[in-house]
Amino acid sequence: MTLISLFNLNIMHGRNLKSPIFPLRVSRKQAENNLQKIADLIKKFNSDVVILQEVDQFSVLSGGFNQFHFLADKLNYFYKYFAPSCSAIFLDKNIFVSGTAIFSKYPLENCESFNFSFSFPTERKGFIIADLKLPHGQVLTVVSIHLVWLDWLRFNSRSHQLDMVRHILSKKKNPVILAGDMNCDFASKEKSLRLFVDDLDLKVYEPESKNLNTYPSWKPTKRIDWAFLSKEIDFFSYKTIDERVSDHLAVFATVSIT
Repeated sequence: MTLISLFNLNIMHGRNLKSPIFPLRVSRKQAENNLQKIADLIKKFNSDVVILQEVDQFSVLSGGFNQFHFLADKLNYFYKYFAPSCSAIFLDKNIFVSGTAIFSKYPLENCESFNFSFSFPTERKGFIIADLKLPHGQVLTVVSIHLVWLDWLRFNSRSHQLDMVRHILSKKKNPVILAGDMNCDFASKEKSLRLFVDDLDLKVYEPESKNLNTYPSWKPTKRIDWAFLSKEIDFFSYKTIDERVSDHLAVFATVSIT
């Protein structure tokens, strides 16, 4: 049996505020201080795989620096992958580029990125995929995903986005670990996440639990950050980390592969 530990967090562009909008801008020093706290928390748990969302490649609203490179310098992960999913341009210049990331102790191969359609007023979201090569020749497909929060033009955007993920993952032959900010749960009337899990026969840790809420981090009332496993993998342990370094709580899980 092989045990793999997983850490997942939406880092909120390094802002660590109660609002993603106010104040509109944080300084580079403030963003770096927040990212350092995130890096310290990641190092504390020393996970084999770290999956992140809302990582800014550049943003005038969060200090104008590459947060993926900043975290890579602070963390001891030789293998890493980032891809942008959303951007904004003003006067022919990028003023905002953000996406998802994976850090790993094990080699990452066949890295790919996929962007969802734009969903107004939420910025574009997406997901990245990489094959994780374990020491004994086992290979896992790891996914970092961020689904849309709100869509005024089409209220079933998450369902369409999950259809796209389902189509991509159905072609993969390796066992899958999928984690990220799904912006929905199993308790609401929306069925998109439950149908997605059922269609791909994914494992969920205590889907109806009220003790694993992740948002908002200062008083969690919703479980919108998840880790899912394909049938070849089992949960060994699973918990949320009650330390506020973002507006989301981190998820930490250990999984077993036979």
